Amino acid sequence: GQALTQETALARMKGRIASFKIPRHVIFVDKFPMTSSGKIRKVELRANAINILGR
Repeated sequence: GQALTQETALARMKGRIASFKIPRHVIFVDKFPMTSSGKIRKVELRANAINILGR
């Protein structure tokens, strides 16, 4: 197998979903930040994305 890149992911989406639904950026993470009850910490995930994208 070939490693998935941002360009490959976006290219695969273009033919399958409406253009307004295609994300501007794709960020790969090893694992999601989780709460003790097993839910994704969306605030922390969003903060990490902002740090990576420099916004």
